[in-house]
Amino acid sequence: MLTSLADPTLRDAAAAAPGSGPERIGRILRDFSQALIDAPYYRSFLQRDTERALRLITTKASPLQQHVVGEVERLLAEECGRGHLRTSMPLGDLAYLVVRIAESFIYADLLTGDPPDAAKVELAVTALLHGAARVPIP
Repeated sequence: MLTSLADPTLRDAAAAAPGSGPERIGRILRDFSQALIDAPYYRSFLQRDTERALRLITTKASPLQQHVVGEVERLLAEECGRGHLRTSMPLGDLAYLVVRIAESFIYADLLTGDPPDAAKVELAVTALLHGAARVPIP
């Protein structure tokens, strides 16, 4: 069920995102994150049983995180294929980091007490992707 909600949200964010490269991926993740933050049914689900919900969403206890990581990896591969993104990291690892960054800010209220913030998702993901091109792999 969670995957069926995440897929169209991520697809819509990708279809609407302007630009290319790190900025495009950052915008996609910002819009995806904002949609999750704003969805009353999703926030209600998180509030009802926070610990269980976070375990289902952010760990291997559910295939959701792996699925979202796979979709983000596909988006990264598209940008690499178009010549708009370079990285010295394996795309799977980079996608995992991108998703963990998004989770940190989407669920900030539940994890740290800070308000959720999709703008921070965009800033952090864009910075990570710009830096990923410069990090040499031994």
